[in-house]
Amino acid sequence: MSGMRALYTSGVPVSYIEQLNNSGYQGEFSYSAVLGMYHSGVTMEYLSSLDEIDMLQDLSYSAIIGLYNSGVTIDYLNELRDGGYYDSYSYSQIIGLYSSGVPVSFIRELENRNLLDEMSLGDIIQAYNIDN
Repeated sequence: MSGMRALYTSGVPVSYIEQLNNSGYQGEFSYSAVLGMYHSGVTMEYLSSLDEIDMLQDLSYSAIIGLYNSGVTIDYLNELRDGGYYDSYSYSQIIGLYSSGVPVSFIRELENRNLLDEMSLGDIIQAYNIDN
């Protein structure tokens, strides 16, 4: 109960905790994770969407916060996974790709040209910027 009290005294409203519990996430996140996600504005919708595409369990709470605050869409994550690229990049690299506007189709094009394996993240972003 002291953890719940700590959340409440840190500004996390009971309603946010109830939403987590009602969404089936009770016990899934540490108190610091709940505190961080709440203060970063992470919505239940975003968490549920990550869960629906089976990515929630793979991500640390700092990754969830980073992806959410960077505006990385569920569709983008899904495209990366469906293309087989999701496991190739860290969440910070995914944020870099997304923030730079690199579409998954461009990554696929690089792979089809046998260039992807030889390129760093910076190379991919630079190539995309040159081509566009």
